[in-house]
Amino acid sequence: MRHRAAWVAVAAVGCTTARPAVTTTVRRISLSAASAVAPAPAPTPPRVIELRPPAPVTEPAPAEPPSTTPVVAPQFVLMGLDVTPGADTERTFARRVGDAAEAAGARVTFFTNTQFFLLPPGTHRRRALTAEERRWEDPDPRVIRRIWYARSVREAEGRLATTRYLIEHGHEIASHGVHHERGGAWTAEQWRAEMQTFNRHHTQLLGLPPVEGFRAPYLSPGQGLHPAETSLGVHYDASRVVPLRAWPWRLSHEGPWEIPVMSGRFEGCRSSVFDDALAVCGFTEERLRRALLAEFEARYQGNRAPFVLSAHAGMVEGVYLPILRDVCRRSDVRCVTFADLARYMDAHPDVAGWGRRPSQMESPPRTTP
Repeated sequence: MRHRAAWVAVAAVGCTTARPAVTTTVRRISLSAASAVAPAPAPTPPRVIELRPPAPVTEPAPAEPPSTTPVVAPQFVLMGLDVTPGADTERTFARRVGDAAEAAGARVTFFTNTQFFLLPPGTHRRRALTAEERRWEDPDPRVIRRIWYARSVREAEGRLATTRYLIEHGHEIASHGVHHERGGAWTAEQWRAEMQTFNRHHTQLLGLPPVEGFRAPYLSPGQGLHPAETSLGVHYDASRVVPLRAWPWRLSHEGPWEIPVMSGRFEGCRSSVFDDALAVCGFTEERLRRALLAEFEARYQGNRAPFVLSAHAGMVEGVYLPILRDVCRRSDVRCVTFADLARYMDAHPDVAGWGRRPSQMESPPRTTP
């Protein structure tokens, strides 16, 4: 009896140990002589339990360390137009070009003058103006006719609507000054006053975000521009014509990035890449596209210096936009604004000025992603 009880107990313990989820009821058996009257029940044979291996524990794969392998810098393509958006939101040149560039995967920088939004000085003396209309009158007493004034507040508001549309679609608005005056002989104080007046018009009158960059009218910066830009924290300047395939650089540690206008020899004609200058070459649109695409390939296959197209309005739709449609679809080409390139330079200062030395002309700079 004792052996039989012990066997039952061992069998029960073996079952519960093998699979804790199964509960086996063990009948309590007394070993005293007084309880030996009732016959002992037949022992229950042990249950056959199928043991399954535990499910494998899946641990997350260890995170890969960030790559520090140098990569070739991308090829940047920029188009900067000295154009203030027009008042006809649906058909204006600026909107048409902005939409076409966006369809090509590109974004455009528009260098604008705030005089286009202002009523001529003294308008209130020639006709009655409401308090709201008086806000749009140019406070500068000089009547400057190099560019146009707004003929009405409605026209100014139309230009503003187009400008906002372009900003909403990812394009950039930058400064081309207030009245498009030639400032090559200006002092730093004169340049500073010009840029502060532009900023006041842009942010307070028009309600637009502050601009990051500047291009001097007539590409005439003079000696006073750089210290003025530095003191005001201008992010980049696009006023200098440089006949090098060079990356942007700084003239001083705290100064703006210099993003130059391209210049070179194109099928025998030396010119800056600006519509007014290129017109002197007398090329057809097809020949000019071919010449500029050859310059793009030289940069793309060489040191990847940014490829910068500049213009007022000429050649944009017949030459520049077809080039953007051709090159912006490449995976390692970035068709961006001037401000985008300046931010890239902030993050990759090691490529600054690359290409200004002969040894840097053929190999592209390498950066870490």
